[in-house]
Amino acid sequence: MYDDLLLVSRFRSPSIGTSTIHVLDGTGFGVGNAVFITSDTQNEISATISSIDNNTIFLDTVIPQKYRESENARLYKVL
Repeated sequence: MYDDLLLVSRFRSPSIGTSTIHVLDGTGFGVGNAVFITSDTQNEISATISSIDNNTIFLDTVIPQKYRESENARLYKVL
């Protein structure tokens, strides 16, 4: 439904208070992309991708520990 508007990948593991997140599928994300992190229980925050290693994405912003895959934490970018 939103595939033409957003690229989304869920977290594979919870955020641990660092700028590194592990997602289920990093395909389509690139260095320099403006992205957003959100979950069912937390507010959205914005960041920029500084580096990518397969499904590990490094951001320019520390992601608080409260973003958990059990609460549908996800990374997305607007296409």
